[in-house]
Amino acid sequence: YVIMNTHMHLLAASDQNNLSGTIRDFKKYTSGIITNMLEEGDNERNKSILEIFSNAAGKHSRNKKYQLWQHHNHPEEVYSPKFTLCKIKYIHDNPVDAGLVDRPRDYYYSSAVDSAGGKGPVIVSLINLHNLFY
Repeated sequence: YVIMNTHMHLLAASDQNNLSGTIRDFKKYTSGIITNMLEEGDNERNKSILEIFSNAAGKHSRNKKYQLWQHHNHPEEVYSPKFTLCKIKYIHDNPVDAGLVDRPRDYYYSSAVDSAGGKGPVIVSLINLHNLFY
């Protein structure tokens, strides 16, 4: 994973064989937590962010109060070890390409930290590509 200020990338699997539903549930759960945290914080910055989310919600009939996530995703099935490594590299290089850090492992909100032997803020399960595909 990598969490940027405007988007995130995630390599995920669903134990329900329903990745679309898993992503939907993830968005619903995280939206609730984030908006609750913003509503509880009584400051102008939080109010500004909530106003942005409220304006976004007004543009789509599916939303009730706030919209944090876009309605669409860009899922790609990882079908081989080589393609999976390519996607992981793309994800980890995102903060470097954005000019935020010089090396992927230096970006705290990325699984590149864990891949380099450190500990980032999200629990990460490192994958063994051989076991995944063979």
